Amino acid sequence: MIFLKNYTSTVPINDTIHRIEKVLILCGVSGIMKEYGLNQKVVAVTFQVDSPWRENHNSSPC
Repeated sequence: MIFLKNYTSTVPINDTIHRIEKVLILCGVSGIMKEYGLNQKVVAVTFQVDSPWRENHNSSPC
């Protein structure tokens, strides 16, 4: 299991989201959705992984 640390980054959020999307695509996701908050900033990234048995949707807060 990978543990993520809560820290501040100097990398712009759009660059970070783009990097995440590239990794998800390389892993074979079939869909990616971004949710936006009231301040028009991304608050979550949701992705879909299809398998022969079922569709699997995963969401991660930003």
